[in-house]
Amino acid sequence: MTRGESTLPTRPVDTLVIGAGIGGLACAARLARAGQRVLVIDQHFLAGGYCTSFRRRGFTLDACIDTICGARPGSQFWRVLEGSGVAARVRFLQQDPIRENVFGALSIKIPGAMDAYEAALAKRWKRQARGLRELFAVMRELLQGMLMVPVEQIWNGGAFERVFPALARWKRATWRELLQHYVHDELLISVLSERCSYVGLPPSRVSALSMATMFVSYFEGGTWRVEGGYQRLADAFVASIRAAGSEVVLGHRVERLLVEKGRVAGVALADGREVRAKRVVSSADARATLLSMLGRERLAPEFVDALERRAPSLSFVVVHVGVKRDLSGLPFVPSMGYFPGGSVERSFDFARPVADDPDVGMGIIVPTNVDKTLAPPGQSILSIHYLCSGRDQGASHEARASAQASPAATAAARAQKDELARTLVRRAEALIPGILDHADFLSVATPHTMWRYTLNDEGAAYGFEQTPERFALLEQLRASLPAGLHLCGHWTDWGGGVVAAACSGFEEARRILSAEARRRRATAAASARSRL
Repeated sequence: MTRGESTLPTRPVDTLVIGAGIGGLACAARLARAGQRVLVIDQHFLAGGYCTSFRRRGFTLDACIDTICGARPGSQFWRVLEGSGVAARVRFLQQDPIRENVFGALSIKIPGAMDAYEAALAKRWKRQARGLRELFAVMRELLQGMLMVPVEQIWNGGAFERVFPALARWKRATWRELLQHYVHDELLISVLSERCSYVGLPPSRVSALSMATMFVSYFEGGTWRVEGGYQRLADAFVASIRAAGSEVVLGHRVERLLVEKGRVAGVALADGREVRAKRVVSSADARATLLSMLGRERLAPEFVDALERRAPSLSFVVVHVGVKRDLSGLPFVPSMGYFPGGSVERSFDFARPVADDPDVGMGIIVPTNVDKTLAPPGQSILSIHYLCSGRDQGASHEARASAQASPAATAAARAQKDELARTLVRRAEALIPGILDHADFLSVATPHTMWRYTLNDEGAAYGFEQTPERFALLEQLRASLPAGLHLCGHWTDWGGGVVAAACSGFEEARRILSAEARRRRATAAASARSRL
């Protein structure tokens, strides 16, 4: 694991990256390998953001990642891994079937091939077969459009709409609106919406583009885990950055951006030290970067309003159970979505306590059924991912302030967290009996935990809420940045998830390098003209 800190540079760097999440690391790796002097700074003692692991009693526990898509050679993510010098440093384990989803009495396994999945659904819902065929074709077109068209241009349209008419038609639609256009069975709509938990919104609110892109990507790039835990992926990026002569410094928090003559020229740390840079790339919380580190007074009032209107996404409670028995004989796929009420939409209603909510949805993961290295021999890990509001779970500014001021509030929050964890495990025991009877330990992370390690407001798991309107903000984000400041990661571009964040950082590095090349060509041309 990547721990400790390195010495901060005393002279300016080419690029300073705020945040050692996967987006920031991918950006830094590409720039460093292109010859830039890069410095990554993160306030946590581990690199990786949400893509981290920790040890407990001989078990390796991933902080909050289930599976990732696209680690198949030739995919977009694989190109990021190769271009970052990471592909040869980690080993990926494929998971096929991709996932299993339980909707009340119905259980459906998702095969690794998209055509096979379409055929399986059409066999069960024969009257929906034509609609499914048209829907799957549209989703493929949407992914191609999202890969080809800069996401900040999508909302307002343009010439691309003639090439990708589906992108034009569905850019302002929700996932449910897209599905309802082609299929009409409510259970089938829930079956097709099971990955809504991977973007943190119900089908009626989440962007059709975000969902379609993710849906197809899991088939085209495959579904994978990192052998030995996701910390190895983050550490591979760090090793590549350092091998290229640049640095990752942990345990330091950036307090504010330094601005000189209207241009961002470095950062000031919480301990008062300053680091200068030609440019700064922030992969941290976009609202914190702009409203706090930069300062709202440097932004147009209407843009400040737009930022404040965009809410952060939901967060997670993650429960890890060290199980003192081998779970490899389970009749389930290692990654499961469990919707006992049968409705994905209703599983996003958090008004009722978990213990009283028949519709509570959760992810149930047994990573040791893919990667035996994560646990001692004969033992297993079972993890539960429960989407919830960070504000409701104590990760808001007000709740954090209250907990810090009151030991009693801290103790009450801890007791509430432990009870929630046991409630979720008991709900999971409807599928896998005896979990608590064989538990060596329970480890619980809440939205407050997510905030503490990433400083994402309310412990947001996916940046801004992944609504269709998020695309309207992306153009404003890029247009409102002062000279010398760039953004990447899950608050921008393609949104949440390891692959989306990594691709965002890699693409931002390409933009920076392209702009540098244009400046060099312009300087050389001007010099040549002056000699004539």
